Amino acid sequence: MAITIHIEGAKPDDIVRGLLAAQAVFDKSGITADQAATARFIIDG
Repeated sequence: MAITIHIEGAKPDDIVRGLLAAQAVFDKSGITADQAATARFIIDG
């Protein structure tokens, strides 16, 4: 699963840093972005 973010006014290098930071959080927690999205869907569902 690809991680995408949109932040109005952010420069491309800001977006890249945000994506890398998000991936680092997932890596540290031992879950994938897909697992996090599925869990969120279940909670909101």
